[in-house]
Amino acid sequence: EPDKLYFIKPWGTHTLSLLPLIHQALPGVTELYMNRSLRPTVLSFKKIFQHNLRQVGEIAVAMLPVNYRNIWSKIGRGNGEEAFAFVVLCQVHAYILETCDRDDIKSFSYESLQEDKETFTRTLLREVGIGEEYLGDALSALERDSQANSDLVSRERLSRVKGVSISSDVMEWVRTMARDEFGIELEGDEGRIANIN
Repeated sequence: EPDKLYFIKPWGTHTLSLLPLIHQALPGVTELYMNRSLRPTVLSFKKIFQHNLRQVGEIAVAMLPVNYRNIWSKIGRGNGEEAFAFVVLCQVHAYILETCDRDDIKSFSYESLQEDKETFTRTLLREVGIGEEYLGDALSALERDSQANSDLVSRERLSRVKGVSISSDVMEWVRTMARDEFGIELEGDEGRIANIN
């Protein structure tokens, strides 16, 4: 129905490969891209898949488009952290490539959400055409754990995972790989993606 708004959330580590298809199939749709610094993103994967990180990382890489798999076969290493960092950077790279010749995709960082939830939410609602009368509802939804029923990714479960870190050696390898393979610059200890506004 033309007077209704619909929200489609492609989710997962490989969704940005769908951007060209989404753009062609749904011309004029508002596209938003949420990104997060690399270290906390990889730490989240490490908390979720702590005992199977290497195997799940290998599966995630195997599901990438062939051009990215070819890069990994040349540079791949590690115990899973590097594979997940690589998969995340492939998504960032796909976003950067998609935005080379278009400027209609808005980008938002997870860190900006954490810094000021109200401003972030107000901006996001405005971008998708939802009035400010829903701001309170949206803010209260942010406080709920949308994954509460998941044994794998609920906030309660992940809060119990302790002692998980990413070594400075791994982060240095990731920074070099990001720059050399994708032209992506990572800033600061957290690995903020500098190529995205």
